[in-house]
Amino acid sequence: MPTSNIKQRISKLAGEYGSLVYQCAYKILGDRHQAEDIAQEVFLKLFKKSCAQMDEVQHWGAYLKTMATSASCDFLRKRYHQQEVSEQAEVLPFVQPNNDQLSGPERSVENQIQLDLLREALARLKPQEAEVFVLRNIEQLSYQEIADQLAINSGHVGAILHRTKDKLAVIFSETNSEEAVHVSN
Repeated sequence: MPTSNIKQRISKLAGEYGSLVYQCAYKILGDRHQAEDIAQEVFLKLFKKSCAQMDEVQHWGAYLKTMATSASCDFLRKRYHQQEVSEQAEVLPFVQPNNDQLSGPERSVENQIQLDLLREALARLKPQEAEVFVLRNIEQLSYQEIADQLAINSGHVGAILHRTKDKLAVIFSETNSEEAVHVSN
């Protein structure tokens, strides 16, 4: 397929699925500019695909959402690993306050803090664990839909989710312990 046809095909895909890819990245990253960068990265990666590879894709929406999820989790992971040790010491504890007792602005701030902590925790997971967690808990896909997208069986999805929840619990308890030490010093 000539290069101009590939460009037209990718341009058409970007027009058709661009907002879907952006929204998926934004849900994970919570930052408009970073989500735009991820969306652009996803469509640029398509230029590396051969015509045969592109012809094999049957469900472009699902395929591009998976690419966006993976790229967003990778971005979080890279950002986490680039942080200075001093920045890591300032992490707030992961708490689950009773949001019913908080006013609108306080609830919004608390929710943002929890989202930031979740993003940091996702960056500490293995790529597949983070991706499965996001697809299940943010994208709200069924086990079977996740299995289909990642080419694994649904039982494996359940096992990954269980292991991931255990790891997140440990990460959040470490964050609480670090904050307790930081506050007492």
